[in-house]
Amino acid sequence: MQNEKSMNSYIMSSEDEKIRKNWCIATVLVYLGLPILNLVVFNFLSLKFEVSPKIFNEQAGFLVLGTIWFLIVYYFVYRRHGVFLLTWTLITLPIKLIMNLLEFFPLLQDPTETWTIYAFLIDTSCCIWWALSMLKLRRLHKRMHAHKLYASEGYLQALQALQLVSTIDDLNAKFASLMREREENGQRGDLIIEAYNTRKNALLALPN
Repeated sequence: MQNEKSMNSYIMSSEDEKIRKNWCIATVLVYLGLPILNLVVFNFLSLKFEVSPKIFNEQAGFLVLGTIWFLIVYYFVYRRHGVFLLTWTLITLPIKLIMNLLEFFPLLQDPTETWTIYAFLIDTSCCIWWALSMLKLRRLHKRMHAHKLYASEGYLQALQALQLVSTIDDLNAKFASLMREREENGQRGDLIIEAYNTRKNALLALPN
């Protein structure tokens, strides 16, 4: 509950809302729209494929998996402002694009396969748009997490204690003391480290 309250203290701009909306639309297209498109193309529009239970079931399976994965991603990314799944998806997306190319390549060489060529272009364009929307959403979520960190009580308490010192040597000694006391006080180490880095940068920026 505290986590949600801290995160909700970040006030989203209209641009932030637009980033979230674009990601959501792109994700629906990739996980739901493209499997439906491929199902229709490979089973009904492609001249080289005859309608068969095997191909239909394979494409229908992708649609079911896409629906399940969309619900998971929607919850952890859109609702919980997650970053990990965005990062993981961006890393693995090139593999998806290569697999798409291998899947479509035999048909792309046939000029009569107009629908297949269109499907490939739409698939690739959606994935590129999706990747761009993920990059923007990832930056937004990292900014939101940073806001949550800098507004947290543990960070502010550690920073207040570290601001009492005025030299790097004293800062290092105070930091070591806080880290030793953190378990006893129930403080998070990452908040103390972040406060230490903030104070250290401020001291280093001072004129000699």
